[in-house]
Amino acid sequence: MQELPTIPLWLDLTAVAFGALSASATAEGVQRQGRRIDWLGVAILGVSVGLGGGFMRDLLLGVPPATIQNNWYVLTAALAALCGMWLSYALNRINVAVTILDAMSLGVFAVVGTSKAIGYGVEPLPAIMIGTVAAAGGGAVRDLLLQVPVGVLYAGTFYAAAAFFGAASYVALDLLGVGSITGMIVCFTVTVAIRMASVWWGLSLPEQMALRLPQRLREPNRERLLLRRYKRGSKPTTRPIPITESTRKRKRRRRASD
Repeated sequence: MQELPTIPLWLDLTAVAFGALSASATAEGVQRQGRRIDWLGVAILGVSVGLGGGFMRDLLLGVPPATIQNNWYVLTAALAALCGMWLSYALNRINVAVTILDAMSLGVFAVVGTSKAIGYGVEPLPAIMIGTVAAAGGGAVRDLLLQVPVGVLYAGTFYAAAAFFGAASYVALDLLGVGSITGMIVCFTVTVAIRMASVWWGLSLPEQMALRLPQRLREPNRERLLLRRYKRGSKPTTRPIPITESTRKRKRRRRASD
């Protein structure tokens, strides 16, 4: 594999800022449901979401988390979350803006996570997994903190799947010897395009299902069972239908009255 350059700090901080912005915009929707969040809560949410994906990425790579080695990560996440809180009314009025912010955050995290995994010499499939976890991990942290269903686990529009395909495209280009800058651009474009297309057209993966036998095989026909028993030598019984005691009493009363 070719040696990749170190991820620039501004690119990592861009991913953190996009993640914190999308988190604070999502928190505004939760606050409208009656659960009030103060400024400190918004900042904590932004820091957790903005740094969560990168933290998981570095843990999987077995390296010290970059997010705790520089003050700019926490400052960027907190300021971006507060800016998102102040602009949340305008962002939510333009609903597509929140979706675009979320898609761009997903794409940048996928680029940074996959690029760092390849740079450390990780094998292709684990590199795709690390890129996907780095991109979707922040969204999972956001849903857990806001006490809403974790979106990456349920059927719906492509989220983790978009990051997976973006990371896979980056790894495939790296295996073909394509330059890292081209791989980053393709990864970002594929991730954002799949995410936005799934939101606009309602695309989703098939839901969970279990393989089952057809109805006619799960519930055998009664005549078939009787025929099978008859062939084995046990003739079907033709016992008379028993008459209940109450019916006999009625017949006796009728005869007595006659």
